[in-house]
Amino acid sequence: MPGEDKPVDPPRPTVIQVDSPRQAAEDEEEIQCFKSCCRKRIKRCTLIYHLHQECMDALYKCEECNKKLLRREYEDHICYRVKKFRNLNKGSKQTLKVEKDIALEEKEIISEMKTLMMSFPAWQDNKGLSDKMADLQARVLKLEEEKACYCKHATYSGLERKLDDTVNKTAATDEKLRQQKEQIQTLKMACNEIRNKVEQLKENSRHQEERFEEQIAAILKMVKDQQRSIERAETNLTAMKETTYNGTFIWRIDNFEILRMHAISGGDTEIYSAPFYAGRYGPKMCLKLCLNGCNIGHGTHLSLYLVVMKGEYDNFQQWPFHHTVKLILFDQSGHGHHIDDVIRPSDHQLSSAFRKPVDDMNVPFGSPLFAKLRDVLEFSRDKYMKDDVLFIKASVDMRD
Repeated sequence: MPGEDKPVDPPRPTVIQVDSPRQAAEDEEEIQCFKSCCRKRIKRCTLIYHLHQECMDALYKCEECNKKLLRREYEDHICYRVKKFRNLNKGSKQTLKVEKDIALEEKEIISEMKTLMMSFPAWQDNKGLSDKMADLQARVLKLEEEKACYCKHATYSGLERKLDDTVNKTAATDEKLRQQKEQIQTLKMACNEIRNKVEQLKENSRHQEERFEEQIAAILKMVKDQQRSIERAETNLTAMKETTYNGTFIWRIDNFEILRMHAISGGDTEIYSAPFYAGRYGPKMCLKLCLNGCNIGHGTHLSLYLVVMKGEYDNFQQWPFHHTVKLILFDQSGHGHHIDDVIRPSDHQLSSAFRKPVDDMNVPFGSPLFAKLRDVLEFSRDKYMKDDVLFIKASVDMRD
């Protein structure tokens, strides 16, 4: 008997303990099961448990139909057999075949019963006929039960067909989901490939951008170098235009007040003129102007100096420099009130300012108190400074 069809076993009966020694001995006494087909020897105290759980000749109640039958008959019982029948195919042809077999067996039983009924007077006295009649009655009852079960199974078959349809639809849905998953996976792979290409393009773009930046930086450097070269060329050209070779040089200083305010605020405090020569192949020199004064003239005077420079023809000159140089700040009002000073190198032969230059320029030599700033800026407007312009003249006495 399969375990799935057995009813849940009732709890094992508890053996009642008694104080009487005689009663205890009787409980342990072995007896024989009173069921005629069992006759198993058991202890008296376990008889109830044996009848409920073990005895094959005891009555058993089916949980499916509540019918009482002998335990040994359960495997032939319809409720047990219907479970096997449910495993058959669900097609209608097989169901019809089973019903046809049941109908044939019913006809055979009815035919045999008619034969027995014809011999009815002798029926009760003939034990063989009596047993055969009982067997036929049992077969009729069994067939009726099977027929009812098969009819019930037809309903089960409809439900199972619906379940099969649902399973088929679920399988189709699963297949669609599987295909969609594959499509999604394909799309993901495509997206990853595109993402990788984008990253590669970004990386290439970054490298190109870096190269462009390097090229731009190189071009900007070249432009700055060219600008500096142009500025130097323009300075040299301006110097060449302003340079004189006869010992006389006039220096035009534009935007004087702007330059002076810039010097006061911490900018360049001094400016240099273009070079000039005392003769075509003579010594080279220039002028230096301190915009807000220097040394003892700081903040009160303009300081003006002569600077002897290293020239191309110094090896043909007579050293130390010995020519007298006159410095003049022009009066632009036309009254002739010029401010001037004379530098006589012959009085300062030991000064390094007049020796043969070793560096580009010697130390300056001149007057830190050349002109008072208040005369230039305040009390003589349009006299020494007109339209924010100063004119200073240097004149070298070539006769010395």
